[in-house]
Order: sequence, then structure tokens, then C-alpha cells
Amino acid sequence: MRKVKVKSNKKSHEELSATYMVQKINGHKGKIWSLKFSPDGKFLATGGEDGVVKIWRITLSDSLFTSFMRQKELMSPQEALVMFPQKAFHIEETPFQELYGHTGDVLDLAWSDSNLLLSASKDKTVRLWRIGCDQCLHIFHHTNYVTCVEFNPMNKNNFVSGSIDGKARIWGLSEGRVVAWTDVRDSISAICYQPNGNGFVVGCITGNCRFYQISDNDVIVDEQILIRGRNRITAVQFFPGSSEKVMVSSDDSKLRIFDKTQILHKFKVSPKFGRQSSASFVSSTGKQILSVRRGLGVYLWNNDGFSSKTGGKTSRSFEYFQSPDVSAAVAWTPPGTEVSKVAGNEEESRRVLRQLQSSGGLSRSSRVTATWPEEKLLMSSSYGGIYDNTLPISDFDFAGAWRLVIVTASLDGMIRTFHNYGLPRRL
Repeated sequence: MRKVKVKSNKKSHEELSATYMVQKINGHKGKIWSLKFSPDGKFLATGGEDGVVKIWRITLSDSLFTSFMRQKELMSPQEALVMFPQKAFHIEETPFQELYGHTGDVLDLAWSDSNLLLSASKDKTVRLWRIGCDQCLHIFHHTNYVTCVEFNPMNKNNFVSGSIDGKARIWGLSEGRVVAWTDVRDSISAICYQPNGNGFVVGCITGNCRFYQISDNDVIVDEQILIRGRNRITAVQFFPGSSEKVMVSSDDSKLRIFDKTQILHKFKVSPKFGRQSSASFVSSTGKQILSVRRGLGVYLWNNDGFSSKTGGKTSRSFEYFQSPDVSAAVAWTPPGTEVSKVAGNEEESRRVLRQLQSSGGLSRSSRVTATWPEEKLLMSSSYGGIYDNTLPISDFDFAGAWRLVIVTASLDGMIRTFHNYGLPRRL
């Protein structure tokens, strides 16, 4: 376990103020291309160059931080407002399952709410798996590499796949075949369903994004966006709860949020920081975005609203840290994204946090190291009911990225976990 150096660009506050690399796991032989948490946060699926799909169990174990706090090397006088919980995110380092069958790189993964798992591969197939079963349930054959896949969020019998052959296919699990398709006429690099399940957006290697609507198994093109410079689309994701607003990541070092074809928000970084390989919303609020510059580092952006003006608003403020040979990253937040109430009392919880905030801990010049009193944390031992008395993190604007966990995959097959236990401080 070691402290990670986090750098900021054009920010007034640092949110990743006490970030530690806690685990380093030898996950795969060769590059890891994809990692995805199950919807309930209890499992992590990974896949990559070796063609093996691995499922890892997530637990909340006794925090290493509370035991290591006694060691002086972790007690830098520059630390401020560091709150360590009793229970911490942990990946069991022996895979829960190893799923074999693919003969090429696994390029993408997708979970359903019922813990079905899809894996898309260079071997021109998508395979269907279920937690607890080591046998593939079904193989869906394509004519070329399958680069992306996702379950329909409203109809778990259907999923959509995107391929190098330029076709987006909707498959029926019960039918075991294609039930609808469209020819994009461009190699597909990213795909995402609308939250209402009525359509999807496709991103292509030429920078083209197309919106499609589904009607009686017909796939109808709706709108189109072309990213300037014909840069490959590396990720597309609809804004949480919206079937109109979509985030588009491209390898020209920019993130963009559109309302269909109208741009609302641009996130820009100098090309010297490398090309962007992926991006995703951190939580269901959409207020933070996690992105990766392949081989370089992990970036955290604040999405603080939209603009109706032509061209949208532009943000150049972010935080980042290095993760060796990083290829992908995903965020994990505690169940419900919540901060524990102190002694089960909401007012006491607010009072303590505000007292910490006003103590000077938010200032870089402060020399106060604050920890959350262990005797005031209310935690149960069961995973599903860990937070019996809780207060949403959104009620504390200054809670920031406290207790955020970022899991990275790398080109050398390693999986790393990074934990933030610091509250924001002024820069």
C-alpha cells in the first residue's frame, strides 16, 4: 500500500486528496482490454489478450488503513481531512471463476441485472455466461471482430453488438439469433443503449456517431454526429436517466456531452497527455467522469452542468494520477453512494463534517490530520445492509470523491485498486 501522487489542472479544490494504491493483482497473461462491475457491485469481470474471462468477487473487509494509521510514514503533516472507514473495498485475489472458450482477445464485457455476462471477442463471437456456471450458455457468431456489446436495460432478452464489419445487431437470447440489424457502413468501435431501451447510439472509428430508434424490430437511423478530425470514438454512454444526452469519448483527447446533435459540454486536455482510450460516468448522478489515457494515467473530471449557448461550455480542469501501462479503468462507489451517519444522528453527522471543514483542513497550509472516529461508525457485517443509517453523499457538497475506489487494468495484465479517503481541500 502506498500513497499516490495526484496532480491537478486548473482546479480550485483537490478531491482525490488522499489516494492510495492498495491492491496489485496479477490478473491476466497479456493485455487487459475490458473490466466491468456487476450492477450490484459484488463482482468484477475482466478480459483481454489471453481470451480468458475472469470473474472476481468483491468484499468489504477490515480496512488496512485503520491498522496502518499507526505507522508514521502514512502520517505526512500535509495530510488533511482523511477519514478511514472500518470496512474497505477488497478484490479477492483468487478468481471466483475463470471462463474459457474464446480463441481471440476479449474486447468488451457487459452485465445484466440478473448476473448474466456477455463477452465480445476478436474470434468473431459473443459468448453468454452466468455467475456460478463455468460452461458457456450460448455462442453468437459474427462475420468479423466484435468490438462492443451491451444488454438492453429494459428488455434483458435482447442485447446489441457492434462489429468491425459495420453492422449493429440486436440479438434475442431466447431465439438465439439476430432479431434486427442495421448496416452502419463503418467499423463500429463503441455502442450504448438508451436508458429507456428504445434505441441506441453507435460510435465508429472514423468519428461518426449515429443514433438509432427501434420500432417493431426495425432499426431506424435518427440523428448523426461527426467528430471533427475523424477521430475514433472510444466510448459512448448516455447521461444517467436521460435518453437524449450522451457522452462521447474520442481519441483526440476530448470528451463531449451532446443533447442529440447539440453540444452541451466539452472537456479538453492538451494532446501532450496522450490519447483517450475510454471514459465513463462515476455514479448515477453524472457529476463526475472517469477517463483513461492509455499507458499514461487516470483522469477525474467534474461535470458541473450544461450550457445552452452555441458550442456549449468548455472545461479544462481535472485531476489525474499515473497508473503503469493503464488500458482501462472503472469506478466503484459504496452501495447507495452514501456517507455513514455519525452515531445514527443526521445533525451530529452534519456537525462533525462541518467542524472538520471549518478546522482549516481544506487549506493546503493546514497541518491537521483528521480521522473518522471508529466508535462512531455504524457498519453491519452483511454486504447488502452495510449502511443501515446513512446520509446521501450529495447532501455534502464538500464530500467530493470520498471513499471512491478506482480499479485499473493494464497492458501487462495487472489489476490495481486506488482508494480515496480524503475530503476536498483548497489548492
